[in-house]
Amino acid sequence: MALKTFVKINSVNNLSDARYCAGMHVDLLGFDLDMASKSYIDLENFEAITGWTSGAQFVGEFGASKQESVSDALTEYEIDYVESNDISVLTSLKTSKGKILNISIDAVDDTNWAGIDYIIIMSTKDFTSEQIAKIKELSIKNKILLGSGVTADNIESILVATGAHGIALTAGDEIRPGYKDYDELADILEALEVEDWV
Repeated sequence: MALKTFVKINSVNNLSDARYCAGMHVDLLGFDLDMASKSYIDLENFEAITGWTSGAQFVGEFGASKQESVSDALTEYEIDYVESNDISVLTSLKTSKGKILNISIDAVDDTNWAGIDYIIIMSTKDFTSEQIAKIKELSIKNKILLGSGVTADNIESILVATGAHGIALTAGDEIRPGYKDYDELADILEALEVEDWV
C-alpha cells in the first residue's frame, strides 16, 4: 500500500532503515555525505546499503559543505538528488540531478527558489500559528517538506494546515547490527497507510 503523502527519510546509515522505509514506499532515502558530520557515510557503506535497496530514490545530504566537496562527491556517489543548507551551492552546481534545500523556518526570507525541487523546512520548536500560515503561503508555489513538528497524532492536521507537499523524517542508529527499534518513525509511516486517511 502506498503512503498518502510524499516522504523523505533523512540520515539513513544502516540497511535495516533503508529496507524498512523502502518497503513502506517512502519516496526518498537521504544519506549524510557531509564529511565534517558525525553521521557521514562513506562510499563503501553507501554502496552496501543502496545495493540492497530498491523502490526509493537516493539523496546526498551535504549540509554546509562547499561546492567543490559536493562536486567531487557527485563523481563517486550514485544519487538522484543533492541536498544542501546553502542555496548558493545548489544554484551554482552544474548537475542534472534534482536539488533539495534544507532551511530553518527562521531563515526563510528569500522565496526565489527557482530550480529547487523540494524545500525542507525545519524548526527547533513546534511551528507557531504564524509559521504555519507562512508555510501554507510558500506551499502554493513550492514543494515544501516539513522537517520537524510531525507526529503520528498530528500528521493529518499539520499537512492540511500547511498545505505541505510532504514530510522529512530522520532515521536512527541500529541498536545492534540487524536490530532496530523504529518507534516514532514507524508510527508515522503506519499512520500514513490508513486507508481512510484524508
